[in-house]
Amino acid sequence: MRSAWCTPNSTAACTGTRSCTISARTSTASGWARRPGRRRAAAPRGSEPPIVLEQPFVELIPDGQWWTATFNGAPARTEIYCDIGSPPQWPHPGEVTMVDLDLDVLRRREDQQVLVVDEDEFAEHQVRYQYPAEVIAAAERATAWLAGAIGARAEPFGAVYLDWLAMVG
Repeated sequence: MRSAWCTPNSTAACTGTRSCTISARTSTASGWARRPGRRRAAAPRGSEPPIVLEQPFVELIPDGQWWTATFNGAPARTEIYCDIGSPPQWPHPGEVTMVDLDLDVLRRREDQQVLVVDEDEFAEHQVRYQYPAEVIAAAERATAWLAGAIGARAEPFGAVYLDWLAMVG
């Protein structure tokens, strides 16, 4: 199974098909791939203006899973932000594509509360984009699993990401 730990030195493009491509230079460390990082990056949001990230962050893109995770350093209010999406495809070395399915699971830094957000968008887009039943079920399973794992601080949501953040912070 290929997974990637990524830091913010990448380019990303999201198209109107709700598919995202992230290109990055990768190097392997302890079986994980990572991109050399920097503290400031712009995260694209489809047709919306990009979000500018001022804090250090790393991403985990696990192969074959219906989610990706972004781990944010201080002072970000959101410590962990997971996107529910189709399993990533790796068409070329250093390039990953996936389809964002709107659901997100996050853990706030201040009170450690775990939240599922954008359920309304997911419901709306099920109809608009005619998500197949198996895609809906997989997204819902991934959301439930993430909420439990993040709340329980199961790895990689416990402490392992802190070592990766230290590389860019």
